[in-house]
Amino acid sequence: MIRDVVCIEIPLIFRKEFYAVTCILGGCLYFILLKLGIVGELNVIISCSSIVVIRIFAVRYKWRMPSF
Repeated sequence: MIRDVVCIEIPLIFRKEFYAVTCILGGCLYFILLKLGIVGELNVIISCSSIVVIRIFAVRYKWRMPSF
């Protein structure tokens, strides 16, 4: 992100792709599972897997964020 700002470009996470959104969703899932009592490696595996799966679907089906 710093590289993009220095080069006077729009940072990659603010473009149409699902980079930041997938990480936010994975982080929310992590805290939800933590509140449900799932701790440790299982929580991390489920959260990270969900981020990867969402990102794969986003690339495969060309999901984009709305542009303003």
